[in-house]
Amino acid sequence: VQALRSRIGLNTINLTRAWRRGKIANKRPKKVALPENAMDNATLLALVKTRLEKEVFAAENKKLFQLLAEQVDEGMTLIGYTGEANDTEAVEEWMTSNWNY
Repeated sequence: VQALRSRIGLNTINLTRAWRRGKIANKRPKKVALPENAMDNATLLALVKTRLEKEVFAAENKKLFQLLAEQVDEGMTLIGYTGEANDTEAVEEWMTSNWNY
């Protein structure tokens, strides 16, 4: 407050007087009743995660599965992968059943 007073003038900001006169109320925001259809945090988090997986990560995951399948065809080893080289669906199955990503 002192810094503001020095920048814009002494009489412009006088919070102490306004506070004492009741011009500034020490009010907290009112609690708002949540609607009946409001979600708890766990439900909201699950919905956000599902939406991100579908709308953001799904396309990127497909690219990853394709890239890995191509690299297996080039000789890369994926530990535990027993599918054919260049089989994107098999790589996807291997990733989704064995990895928590």
